[in-house]
Amino acid sequence: MRLRPADAPGAGVANRANILGYIGSTGAGKSASLKAALREARHARVLIWDPQDEYGHLAGQATGAVGRLLELVQAAGRGPFCIRFQPSSDLKTAAKQFDAFCRIAYAAGHCAVVAEELAFVTSASKAPPGWSLLNLKGRHKGLTIYGTTQRPARVDKDFFGNCTRIRCGRLNYATDQKTMADVIGVPVEAIGALLPLQYLEKDMATGNVVWGVVNPTGRQAPAKPWPGSNAQTPETGPPAKKKRVARA
Repeated sequence: MRLRPADAPGAGVANRANILGYIGSTGAGKSASLKAALREARHARVLIWDPQDEYGHLAGQATGAVGRLLELVQAAGRGPFCIRFQPSSDLKTAAKQFDAFCRIAYAAGHCAVVAEELAFVTSASKAPPGWSLLNLKGRHKGLTIYGTTQRPARVDKDFFGNCTRIRCGRLNYATDQKTMADVIGVPVEAIGALLPLQYLEKDMATGNVVWGVVNPTGRQAPAKPWPGSNAQTPETGPPAKKKRVARA
């Protein structure tokens, strides 16, 4: 998933939105896709919400205290940083920490924000105020936002409504398949037919949908145009061309 060119500090309303969604059940390749995008983008400033302790290889600094996170970001000033926040295992505490994490990211500005497993800290009916701030106003602060979830039916609409690109892998629950079919604008059967590591990805600005397979260990193969309703499932490829019959 390619990013738009980075915006210069101070660009304000001229900034392009970069809100990228990676959706899929465990083993679908969403985190591998996101990490590949981070390596390609080479952001100088990164904040990572890391509940599963997956990003130690990327971030040299880690903390589980909101106060310490604020100190680290303030100490960096306008300079580079890569910090991951490891939230509490208590969901109520984690929800409060997530709101503070988002507010700190917004105040810092001009950075990439990674939010793993959104279903634990948002709900379908309401986004936490800090998270809503990132999604609705983040482009004015030069933010690039990456979000993942295994259960999209439980995630807030502010995120999906403002995504610029969404990559969806295999989902096991019918409600989650229906949610992503509605978001991407494809038949629910297309989501249900995805195998592990396969994905559909939509550019929300152009409406283009592509299909691909995640390489969990190396370079990502280019995606291919999705043939849409003319094919029974995404993996079957474009429909075969009809042979011309020579007339006698």
